[in-house]
Amino acid sequence: MVSSGVNDMKRFTAFVLCLVFALAACAYADEYHYYDDFFYIGKGYHQAVCRHDGCGHKKFRECAVLSCTYEGAEFSVCPVCGHSEEAESKRQYFPVILFNYDHAPKGETLAFVYESPFGVESDVAYAISAIFEYAGRIDDYEGMMQVSIKLACPEEFTLLKAKGDELSETEYTYDAESETLTFISDDFNVLYLIKRV
Repeated sequence: MVSSGVNDMKRFTAFVLCLVFALAACAYADEYHYYDDFFYIGKGYHQAVCRHDGCGHKKFRECAVLSCTYEGAEFSVCPVCGHSEEAESKRQYFPVILFNYDHAPKGETLAFVYESPFGVESDVAYAISAIFEYAGRIDDYEGMMQVSIKLACPEEFTLLKAKGDELSETEYTYDAESETLTFISDDFNVLYLIKRV
């Protein structure tokens, strides 16, 4: 007959092992799932479902909100799911070339284009966000990336990088025939495409 002390020790050991494996599974769960596009579900959260056949695992995350201003007006966006209270968004996946990086990001490249983010009277025709997204969050990346997206641009425009209240001009190329806008991004900023008159 086994003493109750030994049984208690076995139960405790089993509990500890289960706890360790559960924590490890949580820590590495994103390594085993391949999530579909994240979409806004309300109250500042987005969600996606694993694409693997028969999995159906759902991932919920808080939106990663970037806030910018232009001439006193405000614009905020989640660059992971594209949600914005101020403008409709269009999702784009883009080919990317990386420069000066220590490690390659794990995530997918993802861009959203927002039309008239400050209203139709503003000279900001589009706002653009471009990030690496991994499991519903921005994948940190230090370096520079070349972004190419499809966009019907005005005949004359300037591209500005916006970080909070700060604006700085950004170099770009635009192929009007293929409607391809290419620029270099060195941070997770929002870019404004300004119509010139």
